Amino acid sequence: MSRPTPTLALKVMRSTRRRRVSVSWMISVVVLGVFTLAAIFAPLVAPYDPDQLDFGAIYGDATLAHWLGTDALGRDTLSRIIYGARTALLAPLIVVIASTILGILLGLVAGWRGGWIDAAIGRLLDVVLSFPALLVAILAARSSARDWWRRSLP
Repeated sequence: MSRPTPTLALKVMRSTRRRRVSVSWMISVVVLGVFTLAAIFAPLVAPYDPDQLDFGAIYGDATLAHWLGTDALGRDTLSRIIYGARTALLAPLIVVIASTILGILLGLVAGWRGGWIDAAIGRLLDVVLSFPALLVAILAARSSARDWWRRSLP
């Protein structure tokens, strides 16, 4: 008598048990997936236009119509968060893609040419990597302000 073949659900449960994947990790992945899908499909998911003004609902509390309330101009807070998530996901994605392309190009040039070009690119990267990431982030945020020159004066 042969044993019945295990179902897909049983296989998944056994593999999860072997790998010791924590429940909190699974919940985190599901929540991030839902947020990402909401950001991608924001025009379909958001209940209101994020820039729609409603002066009758200024600083409104959470209701069935506005789940997270409204802001100082009566705009729906949930819609603004969903549309804002698009920017929050797109900006790092662009940075990663640009960094990857730049790194590949610099590596190709350094490896292909060699010699003093390889040494110069290596020294340039040593200088860039010697600065702490937090300091670079603070300087980038400071320099991106509109009137950074006026603010930097004593």
